[in-house]
Amino acid sequence: MVLSGTAQFVARAQSEQGGVEAPAAKGYPSLPPEEGDAFIIKSVNGAVSCRVATPSERLQILRRDPSVTTRPVRRANASQTFDPQSKTAASEAGDTSSNLTAGHLDIVLRPTAQLQANPEALAAFERAAATWENLITTEITVVVDVDFGTTRFGTAYGSGVIGATSGGIVYIPPYTDVRARLVSHATAGEESALDNILPTGSVIPTDSGSPTTMRVSSPQARALGAIAPNADPNDTANNDKLGSAPSIGFNSAFTFDFDPSDGIASGKIDFDSVVTHELGHALGFVSDVGILEVSPSTTQRPTIWDLFRFRPGTTFSTFQTAPRIATTGGEQRYYDGGVELALSTGNPAGDNGDGEQASHWKDDRQSGFYIGIMDPTIGSGVRRAMTDNDRRAIDFLGYSLAPLPPGPANDNFANAVNLQGASGSVNGTNVNARKEAGEPAAIINVTNGGRSVWYSWTAPATGTATFDTVGSGFDTTLSVFVGSVVNGLVRVIDNDDINTQAGNTASRVTFNVNAGQVYRIMVDGFDGDSGSFVLNWTSGVPLSYSVTGRVQDSAGNGIQGVRVAIDGPNMVNTFPALPATTDAGGNFQFSLLTPGGNYTVRSDDSRYAFTPATAVFNNISANQTVTFTTSPLVVPVTGRVLEGAQGLAGVYVGLYDNNGGFLQQTTTAADGRWTFSNVGTNRGYSLQFVKAGYTLSPFGFPVTVGSSAFDAGVVNAVKANQVEETTFFVTQHYRDFLGREPDQSGLNFWVGEVENCGVNRVCREVKRVNVSAAFFQSIEFQNTGYLVERMYKVAYGDRTETSTNLVVPAVTRQEFVQDTPLISTNLVVGQPGWELTLENNKVAYLQAFVQRQRFTDVYGAFGPAQFVDRLNQNAGLVLTAAERSALIDELTANNTVAGRASVLRKVAENAELDRREKNRAFVLMEYFGYLRRNPSDAPEVGLNYAGWNFWLGKLNDFGGDYVRAEMVKAFLDSTEYRARFANQ
Repeated sequence: MVLSGTAQFVARAQSEQGGVEAPAAKGYPSLPPEEGDAFIIKSVNGAVSCRVATPSERLQILRRDPSVTTRPVRRANASQTFDPQSKTAASEAGDTSSNLTAGHLDIVLRPTAQLQANPEALAAFERAAATWENLITTEITVVVDVDFGTTRFGTAYGSGVIGATSGGIVYIPPYTDVRARLVSHATAGEESALDNILPTGSVIPTDSGSPTTMRVSSPQARALGAIAPNADPNDTANNDKLGSAPSIGFNSAFTFDFDPSDGIASGKIDFDSVVTHELGHALGFVSDVGILEVSPSTTQRPTIWDLFRFRPGTTFSTFQTAPRIATTGGEQRYYDGGVELALSTGNPAGDNGDGEQASHWKDDRQSGFYIGIMDPTIGSGVRRAMTDNDRRAIDFLGYSLAPLPPGPANDNFANAVNLQGASGSVNGTNVNARKEAGEPAAIINVTNGGRSVWYSWTAPATGTATFDTVGSGFDTTLSVFVGSVVNGLVRVIDNDDINTQAGNTASRVTFNVNAGQVYRIMVDGFDGDSGSFVLNWTSGVPLSYSVTGRVQDSAGNGIQGVRVAIDGPNMVNTFPALPATTDAGGNFQFSLLTPGGNYTVRSDDSRYAFTPATAVFNNISANQTVTFTTSPLVVPVTGRVLEGAQGLAGVYVGLYDNNGGFLQQTTTAADGRWTFSNVGTNRGYSLQFVKAGYTLSPFGFPVTVGSSAFDAGVVNAVKANQVEETTFFVTQHYRDFLGREPDQSGLNFWVGEVENCGVNRVCREVKRVNVSAAFFQSIEFQNTGYLVERMYKVAYGDRTETSTNLVVPAVTRQEFVQDTPLISTNLVVGQPGWELTLENNKVAYLQAFVQRQRFTDVYGAFGPAQFVDRLNQNAGLVLTAAERSALIDELTANNTVAGRASVLRKVAENAELDRREKNRAFVLMEYFGYLRRNPSDAPEVGLNYAGWNFWLGKLNDFGGDYVRAEMVKAFLDSTEYRARFANQ
């Protein structure tokens, strides 16, 4: 890894002289790169959460201030010129750089000035990059722009944003090319065997289609030999061919722990972990799952990671033919021939599935099992480390890996270190340790660990023993077992933290022991953390007992977070027994209870009532167990929505927990009243209110529900702009785009698309945009209004606007409004006989069109060949030689009004013309439909087509994806569009 000079804001394809050839040179000649995914890192309920950025967030991430510059920063032990073939870096302007060692990945960091002013943050970026460099042996150079401060490359952070990542560019190669490169670059063993049975043929079998192209990040393209291996951070001459380099920025307004070697301080974010995670995205940990749900017009293009995404149960024998999962929801697994690993299942908008975006492992908060550094969340004060799961996955993403370093001597159960004596202390390490087959989890339902080492201790006497890791340098876990084989151990006790709230992440267990019994001690790191530790033990304390229990619902499911108390004498250590809180499985335990004491276990949680109400243990002389069955205590929560003094019906009311999780939804009755009948007592919630066409004040607020019925009060409603009301919104689209009043079934369908979102505002915004765009994409409009636009293009060609020299569509709105009803008369797609009505309308319109004076003035004297060639020229030479000949022959045989109309129609409905013209027409219809004017009409600034050209450029830049281009949304939100309905 090298820290380079000035951070370039646009990474361009560099020339051979600069060390990097253009992307086309190595295998993707006709496939231009496009901007890849962007990721947003936010604070959600005290935890760090990573997800794909929304379109607006993505634009914010890509918006970098070009005035931001950096001073070259280099390590002081080299002075050679950067040569991509020898992979050495140069000094410039007196700065020096380290030699880039051959035989591994080099991540060249380009810091901003504000990052360079923070040596701790800069060093942390270096360590995170070194984690990947030490892992990957593929000889490529990757450039990453990095920043840390109050802005991200000169642009302000959004509210609650901890950081943001741009993945740089991606390539769109055929699947066949990617498959061939994976096979040829695979190392021997499992990787080679599995890559060789990737699906054959040109398509990828998925559960929602058969895509033929993929999205490949530029680092993966380098690793697979598709583009030159080494990016030159100092070459700025030709960067525009490569697009933006990956970039990572973090917000200094948040509190980070930059040095994980001594553990992560309470209340701080592990900077090393989050940077390592974001670099993982840049290297290829991304997914296309659910893209069609948020952007139906987007072309589905799986990533390399998606080639290994399945439903549970995939085996080596079914790997080739099993459909890859491209939709959200359900259980999804990563399978590469080893153990299946759970994946997150949400879409890029954060909807559906498990609520976490699919470019990640399954959230350990949901599964109880930490898989690796690509987990979507990390808690405050928590250390996260890369695991063997991350290592194995990156190997299958197109890279080569260094051999695993040897683990500690006591890595495996069979090589446990024997501890001697009733008390003592030893130093150890779990760095490079790995779990072995059959090994138990560190702490069930809390963490699987992943870096375990083993000790054995034989109790010298009956009594109690205490083991702890006080003095260790990382977040440890401690587990005690009995048994002689690793896959047959019986758990005695375990502990994660002595006191999480106080930031004490050392571990301690106290348990009863029997003389001569061998106890197996496992020291591990929370979620794979590692480092040096101290293991201390004492024994011989007087005998004590425990009460272990479980709180469950009527179906036997454990309930997490229930507070349980025990009444009785102090414990053997003279301290009173403090209340316990149930874990994810509903379990709790009270230890160190004094022999002979009388103890009563009961609920200490006003939200729950236990059955039985208490459990009594008198004269305790053995360990005890108890199970309580409970259900939340509930009360009704009510309120009312008023429009003036009258109740307003049909308002959606949503109830959410304190973490923002949706609980239930209802609607107001005719009198504006609403009720949630069964709301858990003594806890906090939030309420949200939504009704299309109204402004609600307040539209949401927190409430605290006690132990009795709760009245949330009155929310006031005022009518908003009429276009906010869903039925009116949809009806107006029928009028603006189809030129007719809605049919009832169609109206009900499109209104339902929006209203089925209920109280979910994000869903409503997405659906309104999708419903609006659907009118342009509908069969009815494609065969009426869009056909008119193509007719004018084929008949008269494009226009060149004099003030801007822009080539723009020929048809004007007046012509469009005049002609479209001639095709759409009495047409309602879906009703009986609509196909015949459409056909008859088209024939009549085309025959009338070719008899118009304007048309005959141009074509009246043309023979068949000249007629066809002029239409083809106007259309942009879309006809093949065979198509041209067939049309000339047809017109030669029937050079009549009907014959000319037929030939004109065939050119206008040509598939290649449709493909080329669709985006141009889409933007044009935004003006014709939403704004009811030509793009050059007032109030357009400049009275020209510059605005039309701007939106066409954005739509083309995003491959026709109107959602990512934010085009439809911008027109719907525009002042001009909304002003049409302001006084209705």
